[in-house]
Amino acid sequence: MKIALMLFLGIAAIILLKCVYKTTRSEKKIAGGMLKLLRTAAVEVMIAFFTLLFPVEWLSNLLYSLYFSNIAWMVYFMLCFSIEYIGRKPEQYINRTLVRWVLALNSISLLLNGVFGHAFSLKLYNTWGGGSCYVAVHKGYLRVHCLIVHILMTCVFVALGYQTINAPKVYRKKYFYPLLILIAVIFVDVMHHMDLNPVDITVIGYGLGTIILYYYALKFQPRDLARRSLGIVIDDMVEAVFIFDAEGNCLRINEAVHRMFPLEGGLELVEKHFSEWQSR
Repeated sequence: MKIALMLFLGIAAIILLKCVYKTTRSEKKIAGGMLKLLRTAAVEVMIAFFTLLFPVEWLSNLLYSLYFSNIAWMVYFMLCFSIEYIGRKPEQYINRTLVRWVLALNSISLLLNGVFGHAFSLKLYNTWGGGSCYVAVHKGYLRVHCLIVHILMTCVFVALGYQTINAPKVYRKKYFYPLLILIAVIFVDVMHHMDLNPVDITVIGYGLGTIILYYYALKFQPRDLARRSLGIVIDDMVEAVFIFDAEGNCLRINEAVHRMFPLEGGLELVEKHFSEWQSR
């Protein structure tokens, strides 16, 4: 299990770093917010990778502190990007200064865990198929940290869920699939907190969710958008428009045709006249 998890994390890190590189070259307005999210997601995945690679107690303590701290910042950047993604300004919905202060204090508290041990302790866990790694056993303060993360994640759900419901049908998958992945991440996270899954694998879900957000935000183009847009333009034209295929079948006519010509015979009549015109 340890080797497989490290393999997944390594692949996710490579993909995220590639996305970071491509996003730096993008000229889209939302690229800046996506870049912050991609960078924190890449750091998160790499921290998890090195935690598995080096099962040393003092190092694992430091890496887990960085891991938990970074995950809060990653979800915050995910929230800011989600608000931009649905066409709004984050400043209208969240107090960035306040949230950043809360996250900064949260990070400091987590980094002091090595001194006070108030957030988590470490337990050596033997994974399936051989190998071992340290897992974090949650204590009092980590519940506060989890509450902060879940509040931010709930806001992400609200933003993406609202847009999934209200977006035009052709664009709904842009918001639905990232939302679906994040729901799965929360489910796995709950299982981890209930000790049903000792090894925290939610980082893979966060990485996958970020990659999917990147794809739908910067790369996705609905396949039939051009066809629908062309159809709207054709229907709005005042001139009569007939569209035929190479075999003479009438594929489409616009409203102007109906206004100008009696078509009691339907498209078959149009095809008949077109065939006669071709034979001249």
